[in-house]
Amino acid sequence: NVVLRKIPFTPQVKKVLPFIDFEKAKNTNLNTISTRMKRLLPERHPHELRHTFISRCKECGVASEVVSIWAGHSLSGTITSTVYTHYSDEFQLKEAEKVIY
Repeated sequence: NVVLRKIPFTPQVKKVLPFIDFEKAKNTNLNTISTRMKRLLPERHPHELRHTFISRCKECGVASEVVSIWAGHSLSGTITSTVYTHYSDEFQLKEAEKVIY
């Protein structure tokens, strides 16, 4: 099951976009990334990038529910937060701008 996630691009992220070969990236699978990462950083695993990203978000004060949405985790809590709360693109961008890379 593929779940598409909408992640806001901050001005900081947009600066690196010209350096990414999206055609090549589109045809790259997780095994290729794992293999390259093992070669360059044998003691690390690609899943650690998720942990690092989520940790940085929390350290920078990004709203927990927004981090959960970006990570593809289900929201827990009240009906209000799980069913009726929808974060605007503008709000998510403001939250993303809190993250210091």
